[in-house]
Amino acid sequence: MPLNDTRFKLKLSAFDRRFKLFLLVTLIFSLGNSTDAFLMLRAKDVGVGLVMLPLLWLVVNLVYTLFSIPAGYLSDRAGRKIVILFALLIYSLTYLGFAWANKTFQVWLLFAFYGLYYGFANGTMRAFVADLVPGDKKATAYGIFHGTLGFTALPASLIFGFLWQTMGASYAFLLGAVLAMIAGVILWLGL
Repeated sequence: MPLNDTRFKLKLSAFDRRFKLFLLVTLIFSLGNSTDAFLMLRAKDVGVGLVMLPLLWLVVNLVYTLFSIPAGYLSDRAGRKIVILFALLIYSLTYLGFAWANKTFQVWLLFAFYGLYYGFANGTMRAFVADLVPGDKKATAYGIFHGTLGFTALPASLIFGFLWQTMGASYAFLLGAVLAMIAGVILWLGL
């Protein structure tokens, strides 16, 4: 597109099936990945004191920091798909744990696992986008990928909050776990 041409057209047809399938995986997973504020609410419900909540987020970030480089290394060696599948599995198990957690030590462990999910998912998913599209479409692909994440953020949190209010926290976390599992199955079978 020439620099003086300001028209914008989003054409997914410009991308191959693999990228579109990864967008579907991202969309499904993201619909179950609500705001992290719900994790803090769950921790408080289980008995973690308000003063300790920032320390829980410190645990997430420490684990994320410790595992992001090894996860990137593994992603470069074993492949992006396997690392993302592992991240989705960790996410599913973590959300299943939050669904049934009833002791504060469980919450601390679950927050550590959530950091592990972040360490394996964040960089690897972005790298996978780069692997799936040609160089002249990378910026558009990143825009679509992050647009998908942003587009689903509000509905995911609304659905999660609705389930929490009407059926209980366990059902909301179960939905997140199941959607991550579905996304993982599609990734495993489709890419």
